[in-house]
Amino acid sequence: MVDTVDMAEKKFITINDVKTHIKTAGKGQAIVFLHGMGLSDLWLDFHQELAKDFLLYAPDHPGFGLSDNPEYFDSMEDFILHYVDLFTALNLNSVTLVGHSLGGWIGAEIASFFPQLIKKLVLISPSGLRIANSPIADIFALSAEQLAMLCFNDISKVMVVAAQRDRSDMKKLFLQDYRERTMVAKLAWTLGYSPKLERRLRRISSPTLIIWGKEDQLISTAYAQAYKNAINGSSLAIIDDCGHVPIVEQTEQTINLIKEFIMKEQG
Repeated sequence: MVDTVDMAEKKFITINDVKTHIKTAGKGQAIVFLHGMGLSDLWLDFHQELAKDFLLYAPDHPGFGLSDNPEYFDSMEDFILHYVDLFTALNLNSVTLVGHSLGGWIGAEIASFFPQLIKKLVLISPSGLRIANSPIADIFALSAEQLAMLCFNDISKVMVVAAQRDRSDMKKLFLQDYRERTMVAKLAWTLGYSPKLERRLRRISSPTLIIWGKEDQLISTAYAQAYKNAINGSSLAIIDDCGHVPIVEQTEQTINLIKEFIMKEQG
């Protein structure tokens, strides 16, 4: 579907003077979903399906979507502490964290520094690592069209995202894209990854599921195995006919994997 009705409640929570936009829906066990680049301020079929069984929080990262763009945010540590404080504001003492791409990197960092806060962890095509002889595409050198070609196995799925954007104001869309790329550049311009993350992943103590698209041309499945090897006891699911955005390209299979993982761990 490309016409998902946004049934989420929209609100703002100020965290250390950073106004943070959050969409939330559902009830039950809390899940916080951390979005990837280009997927802020959306309510996709993926979100709607998760909210049928869980209380879903979908915040926009600082510098993304409708959240504030604080000038002092220039490192991963700023994002980690922001989200730990957000969990406190939401009264989440133990949370299931699901992150895609950049959001997966942030989620992995949070779980490695604050393992006691994470009940379960799902990483979907996370960035953040670097493997010798397995280059990752330079997102700063690519146009939006080129990036889409690398992210989607079925390029028509781009319309799932495009359908939720107000294309009547292209200047606004351009400025939002520029704003978000600028924030990503603060994190990843020099290295594009965290040199110490791989060793730090051993500190993650929560049950962890890693999901990857088999045809991911942005970040290859070599990184899926690297994450699995680094996180003790983690499991890995590779989805066929899928690129870098399983939450859009193979929504049903991704949702089923997440729900089965969470329910299994609940016993």
